[in-house]
Amino acid sequence: MTRPALYYYASSKEDLLSKCYDWSFSNFRDRIAGAVNAGTGCEKLIQFFLVYADVVCNDVSRCFLSSETHHLSAGNDRQTREGVRSINRQVADLLDEGMRDGSIAPCDPKYALTMLFGAFNQLPRLVRRSGPSPVKLGAELIDLVLKRLAPR
Repeated sequence: MTRPALYYYASSKEDLLSKCYDWSFSNFRDRIAGAVNAGTGCEKLIQFFLVYADVVCNDVSRCFLSSETHHLSAGNDRQTREGVRSINRQVADLLDEGMRDGSIAPCDPKYALTMLFGAFNQLPRLVRRSGPSPVKLGAELIDLVLKRLAPR
């Protein structure tokens, strides 16, 4: 695609970057809506992070789902940060649901969020073309994490 063709769709570099953030969040939300729909809080949390593992490792979204937004203007930055907050709220709700139904041990959701996203945001660094898929790595990672979150 040529530069003039690209700027037909975006008015500036920031507008293009903002559109990429929006597309990544929209794509992610659509995939999550189709995947996280049944089971205990823990089972839904697993479904969420298996999709997250796949999405955060694809070529487009890996740059946007875990990236900093300081290079965006206040309006675009606010919108992008709200997307991140909505994802965090969804996981916090799944943790709360799991604690209520007994499938997740009582814990501080803030610490659990930090642990989960800290671990899963590192997956793009672990994925290799000849190695396990992002979903397989994600499944191994969620298994490790759930041993800590499992009720005793």
